[in-house]
Amino acid sequence: MSKIKLNSNARQISFIDLDENLLVLVRDAYQTQTVLIPLSQAVKEALSSFRISLQGSFYELPVAQLNQRSYELYQTLIQPLEEKQLIQPGNQLLITSDPNFYDLPFSVLWTGRNYLIENYQILNSLGGQTTEASPGISPVMITAITDSSGLPPSYPDGIDSSIEAEVQNIEQMFKTSVILLNKAFQADSFLEMVTKEGFHTLHVSTHGVFDATSRNPYLYAWDRKVPIAELNQALLQRSPLNLLVFSACETIRANPRAIIGLASSAVQAQSRNLVASLWKVDAEATAKFMTEFYNQLRQGKTPAVALQAAQIQLIHSDNEMNHPYYWAGFLLFGVD
Repeated sequence: MSKIKLNSNARQISFIDLDENLLVLVRDAYQTQTVLIPLSQAVKEALSSFRISLQGSFYELPVAQLNQRSYELYQTLIQPLEEKQLIQPGNQLLITSDPNFYDLPFSVLWTGRNYLIENYQILNSLGGQTTEASPGISPVMITAITDSSGLPPSYPDGIDSSIEAEVQNIEQMFKTSVILLNKAFQADSFLEMVTKEGFHTLHVSTHGVFDATSRNPYLYAWDRKVPIAELNQALLQRSPLNLLVFSACETIRANPRAIIGLASSAVQAQSRNLVASLWKVDAEATAKFMTEFYNQLRQGKTPAVALQAAQIQLIHSDNEMNHPYYWAGFLLFGVD
């Protein structure tokens, strides 16, 4: 378990798959305690079934059915820690998972009364060490493609008008933002600007290919593809970002482990916190999520608190966006 400095409210939880058992290490600011949880075949099947539920168009799955599946996982993974009073609602959970749990969004686990994210701030650790970061979130550098006219044929279909609203909302909240929009989002100029010290947050709203079968994941700029390796090299030439956000990115073949690889790579390239999604979330829901997320950051909240507030806002919405498909895909990686 990496020695990330924890405050009194934080709990670092490591899940280690031992085949027939799950070893859970729970660390607070003072000590580490262990819990051994039996991993029966039924539990493994429940985990597999839940993972399958999160693939494809699972917005068609009734919420009650999804909650029942996630409740079984809550009873196995989280409830034993609560019963031993190792964690309690209000804590910040820094989860360091075995690779077998990388694609499990803990926020969506159903407690029988509500979702886990309603009780805890949740972020995912990638096992790295804490980095020194510049103070604050602002200024923000925003890069986005919102207009399909003039795009090369290789650019994916599916630009939604909600992306433009998302960008405008963030720009209005952070007047000092640096904007590279549409034709201004040229690959070389983007990479050059990334190396500059004039901003603490990088928000990227464009399609991307993060296929685990591909050795070269990339983002789409206006004029060409930008390999993630090139972006990481640019990030290494500057002081660490406080926050890197990938919005509207699409995972080809719905492979969530590819996003985990992206997150690991980006954090290694000196980004203190990173927000990405396990699946391609609805554009309108993404715009609402991002608007509330940045609104919370503007008020001085940490990324973990901001993510929790943005997800809860969608959970409590009175329309279809309260379905986990619309909010549970957003994950926070890093050290907050």
